[in-house]
Amino acid sequence: MWALYAIIAAIFWGIDYALTEKALQYVPFPVLICIELFFGVLTMLGIIFFTGSYKLDFGAVFSSSKTLLLVIVIIIAFNVANVFIVLSIKENNATVSGLIEISYPFFIALFSWLFFRDNNLNIGAISGGIFILAGVSLIYFSNR
Repeated sequence: MWALYAIIAAIFWGIDYALTEKALQYVPFPVLICIELFFGVLTMLGIIFFTGSYKLDFGAVFSSSKTLLLVIVIIIAFNVANVFIVLSIKENNATVSGLIEISYPFFIALFSWLFFRDNNLNIGAISGGIFILAGVSLIYFSNR
């Protein structure tokens, strides 16, 4: 099921990027991100309240200072990432920005190792990461 979820996410990110490029012709990027996040909050609150798990869900965030700090850093990273991908789409286009952004699995591996000493790499994953970085370099240097 995880692979299906990942493919569905990729499809919707593709839709989002393509539509974002067009929307940025009419809507300033901070307004667009604000609207997206606002409706994201409403959607997720609806899911939390519909499932009835809100007490447990919100309680988990404040269960320890370590968990709270982790959530705060995630919020910062999420928002910074959103701002910079939208700026990238605005400055160039959704296709090239998305093709460069797909290098994020390399950074997942890097930060998983740096932060947690967690390493889920094998020769196939390392080889794929090298191809991703090579592809990103090719895309970047051919679009300068």
